[in-house]
Amino acid sequence: MRTGSIKLVIHPSGCDDESLTVADAMQQVLDYFKLLDKAVSAHGGKSAGIVWQLLSASTNSPFTIEATAVSAIPGKSVEAEAIASASLLAEGLNQIMYEHHPPDWMDAEAQLILHGLLKRSQNGIRQTDFYLQDSNKSVLIETASAQRAIEVLQPELAVHTFRETDFTHSELGSVEGRVVGLRSYYNKPAIVLYSLLDKREIPCVLVDPEIRNAICGRRNWSQVYESRRVLIPGVCFFDRSGKLIKVEVKGEIIDIDPIPVNLSELHDPEFSEGLSPHDHLKRLWAENR
Repeated sequence: MRTGSIKLVIHPSGCDDESLTVADAMQQVLDYFKLLDKAVSAHGGKSAGIVWQLLSASTNSPFTIEATAVSAIPGKSVEAEAIASASLLAEGLNQIMYEHHPPDWMDAEAQLILHGLLKRSQNGIRQTDFYLQDSNKSVLIETASAQRAIEVLQPELAVHTFRETDFTHSELGSVEGRVVGLRSYYNKPAIVLYSLLDKREIPCVLVDPEIRNAICGRRNWSQVYESRRVLIPGVCFFDRSGKLIKVEVKGEIIDIDPIPVNLSELHDPEFSEGLSPHDHLKRLWAENR
């Protein structure tokens, strides 16, 4: 390996080389260098103009590539900055896997990239090794350590997702639908309602302890698997496109029990006073002009 170079070794999950797909191998490499660019920026080397140049690649099992940092500015050395950034990334990855918390420099975007890299390490890739030449820094990501890191990242990613959710508009109202589940919504209990208007599931969050206790005292689990039709009042949160995102429950849930109706009971031959539907609507339209 050349001084300051980086080697990546990707081991297939199966016993034969054919179990490693091109997509998995290439994406694993790309995600690593995306994370490395994040580490470069965090180390203050963004202005250094570091470019990662491919030195070698081998498709023989295991899949291996070697790269080195070069400067986009002629005559400028970036070796020290590249080594420091690669070391920062190695320390950060090991910190997540073995100390169970992400480094401060790893933002939501970097965590999302790492999450994809770790998921591939559980499906399609048995182990990914990162080595930094002239350094004792190395990272070995295998199935067990990948799972530990994913467990660390999941609550972090949930918080970032919550913060970035678009709650452009809110108003007091209600939503009608069928109860299809119960779950936790950012550490708050929530009723999952399938909205008949939106044709999708809406979390109805029980934020107020008094309302939560009152509802839980009157409801039972059977209403979930019975797909009970209800009307839930509360604060409705919408994104900028007008799509309903969630409801914070502010009152008692109202059951909707359809009443069988005989159509003959609704029939009124004198409703239009003998006029045809067309003439009746025409008259109504004229009266309201």
